[in-house]
Amino acid sequence: MNREALFLYKVSAEIQGKGTVHVILLAASDEGAFAAAEKELDRHLIAAPPVVEMVIVEKRSAGKGRGFVVEASDW
Repeated sequence: MNREALFLYKVSAEIQGKGTVHVILLAASDEGAFAAAEKELDRHLIAAPPVVEMVIVEKRSAGKGRGFVVEASDW
């Protein structure tokens, strides 16, 4: 069985007029992470304003028991 490796991503996006938001997601590549983050932002925000900047803050291999700690100062 050949399964594609998946990674956990923490993506930070600066939204015009709204500030910075963070998206935690699972993707197979950096490009996939950016595409998935854009989709999540579209679902979350009604009439999503333009994204000024989007960056990958953290990337970790996905697996049972893996995750992120998000400190209050990150929000």
